[in-house]
Amino acid sequence: MTNLAYAQNNAAAHQRKHQRIRVLKGARLHFHNKLVSIDCMMRDLSAGGARLRLNGPVGLPDHFDVLLNCSGDSFPARLVWRRGNEAGVAFEKMAA
Repeated sequence: MTNLAYAQNNAAAHQRKHQRIRVLKGARLHFHNKLVSIDCMMRDLSAGGARLRLNGPVGLPDHFDVLLNCSGDSFPARLVWRRGNEAGVAFEKMAA
């Protein structure tokens, strides 16, 4: 079971919208038509979003893709908050 599937199942069991799980996964953020990429670490993961730790005070656009290095899965995301080297993102629904 993937971490994202575990988070979804765990949230349903606890009657929460999105249960967070702690993770330590390498990820890459892609934006500007994939011309720019930034390495980061995913620290928390839920079905609705993630907390990312960046390598420094980097500027981020409002929308970008989060690519998980371990699986190659990519998720469109929206920047929700930013504190120092950390950022919170909400996963956006993919177009059908």
